Amino acid sequence: MIAYKGCWEDLTCTFGKGKYQYFKGRKIKEESSKCAARGLHCAEYTFDCFHWYPPGKGCCYFEVEAAGSLDECGWDTQISCTEMTLLRQLTVFQMAARGMMYMVEHPKRAWECQAEGV
Repeated sequence: MIAYKGCWEDLTCTFGKGKYQYFKGRKIKEESSKCAARGLHCAEYTFDCFHWYPPGKGCCYFEVEAAGSLDECGWDTQISCTEMTLLRQLTVFQMAARGMMYMVEHPKRAWECQAEGV
């Protein structure tokens, strides 16, 4: 499944077990997946990545292949999986475009603006 991943510029993430190192093009494997607890995390909806790794804060974004055991969180589009490959890096503009297309493709979801002051 194609999904999206945010991380710091050095391709590390700080979720689950602590600091985790990713590598572009290399498949990474974990033994099990459970959203918000273990496994490799990504999201179907690009804007969910911005919650954890905000634009302009030294973050980068990737289109990923999520595979193996998949566990969907339910409260957002976050996924935990046992296999992940960073396929290609995306700009913030590309992430925003994919996020808008996701909204068009899923018109019955309850879209809300969660920005402060809006």
